[in-house]
Amino acid sequence: MAIVCNLTVGQIGLDDLDTVLRNELQSEFDSDRDLIASVVRLIFHDCAGQREDVLTPIARNSVCDGCIELDDKHNTGIEELAIDPLEDIYNDSPNQWQSRMNRADFWAAAATIAVQYAHALSNSGDALPNIPFFIGRESCSTSPDAEVNSGRYHLPYKTFPNENGGWLANFAWFRDNFGFNAQQTVAIIGAHTLGRMHSAFSGHGSGRGTPWVGGSDELTHDLDAFCIQRNGSGRGTPWVGGSDELTHDFYRDLVRRDWTQQVNEQGFYDWIRDNNARRVFLNSDIALLKDVDTNLQSDGRVNCLFSQCASNRDQTVVDFVLSYAGDNQLWLIDFASAFIDMITMGYTVGENNFILLQSDDQLSPVQQNTVDPTTSTTTTSTTSEPTRRTRRGNRENP
Repeated sequence: MAIVCNLTVGQIGLDDLDTVLRNELQSEFDSDRDLIASVVRLIFHDCAGQREDVLTPIARNSVCDGCIELDDKHNTGIEELAIDPLEDIYNDSPNQWQSRMNRADFWAAAATIAVQYAHALSNSGDALPNIPFFIGRESCSTSPDAEVNSGRYHLPYKTFPNENGGWLANFAWFRDNFGFNAQQTVAIIGAHTLGRMHSAFSGHGSGRGTPWVGGSDELTHDLDAFCIQRNGSGRGTPWVGGSDELTHDFYRDLVRRDWTQQVNEQGFYDWIRDNNARRVFLNSDIALLKDVDTNLQSDGRVNCLFSQCASNRDQTVVDFVLSYAGDNQLWLIDFASAFIDMITMGYTVGENNFILLQSDDQLSPVQQNTVDPTTSTTTTSTTSEPTRRTRRGNRENP
């Protein structure tokens, strides 16, 4: 059934995002499943970025503002794999998104739809809690590129978590930058069930392009420059289950598989699963379950075998991992909550025109870069369901 939406330029209603934009993005995701991962990676790097025009150090200096530092090595590949495809929709769509919402809101809405779509593809039978649409963020003045040497940012610009590090330092990053507690941190890292890493960008993974866990089309590892190689042999190899599904497979594999650390072809330390070098975790992943901190060497080597390494010294972290490994529904609940906190980073609902869209009668304030508000466009779109893959068998609890 066709849905006709009358769209007022300069304003956004719930149906505009929940139906019209969703249909546009779903069409792109269906033709390129890798884009799902790239968009979710983009929103982490956006919301983890530094505030513009805050020149003195402050706690939790993070904000979703439609900007990333394109020259930062941690953002390698994001422009080509996420920003450019979204720009085609943002600037060229007949729905005129660029004149009706700023890039910060557009990226957040796209990431929300990507997460929901990845969950729909999982066909797990478990429910992803509602992740609503929020409107009213502010884009930085140079969006989409944060020009950190423009004099408008505190320097040095913030760092990202360390994929070679242990739990303590990386948890400190999430605590200090996002205000996350241990549970939120463990839950958001579970998004690593999406995507793959590629040695050409990060030095980690096999030269052929290594999937993360069960996810060849989803989120890349956000702890360093991990990207998806979209064409040719560098795309990587699908792992467990569906390759574009939001599930708890990251924790399941962490708990129930045998991991061995080895030096890869690029000279970096990776953890391979069951002697298969095309299935890789990093120190930051293993550290959720094992005491990497005590055994970590400066070159990334960990001085203990996985089977003999003591558990993470914070037993609550281990308990979260074990709980999520055994309960997909529990993880989806906690992940959705942490994801909402992330995509609203730097904002409070009800303040400075930042609102939660709850009905189509509730329109957002006209945002920056709007055109004549008397202009309107009518769009016809058809709501469709994602093409789901049949999950291969029932997996036992770890």
